[in-house]
Amino acid sequence: MTDLNLDVIGKVRWNDSYVLTEQPNLWGDPPVPFVTTAADYFAGDGAQTVLDLPVGDGRNLPELAERFSTVVGADSSDNAIGIAAGRAAAAGYRNVLLLKADVYATGFADASFDGVFCCDVLGHLQEPARAIRELLRITRPGHHLMANVFALEDSTRGVDMVPIGDETYLFDDRFYFRFYDKSAAKELVDEVEDAADLVALEPVTWTEPPHEGYREYEHEHVSWLFTLRKHT
Repeated sequence: MTDLNLDVIGKVRWNDSYVLTEQPNLWGDPPVPFVTTAADYFAGDGAQTVLDLPVGDGRNLPELAERFSTVVGADSSDNAIGIAAGRAAAAGYRNVLLLKADVYATGFADASFDGVFCCDVLGHLQEPARAIRELLRITRPGHHLMANVFALEDSTRGVDMVPIGDETYLFDDRFYFRFYDKSAAKELVDEVEDAADLVALEPVTWTEPPHEGYREYEHEHVSWLFTLRKHT
């Protein structure tokens, strides 16, 4: 059984990272570009209720809230949810519900959502396939889950990190990271092939603004983005 200590400790440390003094939010205002891709998949399914987990401080909420009747944003961090709630209120979104949830055990009923968007958390987990199974459990049959894992080409790979295993690191003695090549990303999604079909696996690249107390400089990310369609 995998030791989950790093996952448990990580939740506490991520919550602390959302205590800010200089920035109104941790990740900045631009959404990740692939949230639009996810929304297009969900819209193609006729989605009404979608999940953004982890919602973080709400950077990706606008694309979802403006296209779907109900958006649930969930996160393990109370501090992140507080920032996201302020963003949603300032934008006047009345269709956004923010809740605390663990990606390994969300507490939602089976087939609760017409689409699930999961950004930038699987690469921080020691048991990502377990989390993917939980997200598929709460996805409606025939509908889509979109998520990403960090690629080897990511500009932050190894920067201020201590290697602890094969392409696994601790960043700043606080956060667990795993980086994937395409074959490793495919092996990960193959672990849930009994529950979902792989629709797409592709690289995505984008530029991030500085993050207070985390990476306080502009940097480029590269991830493997995968889309799964839950079996009917």
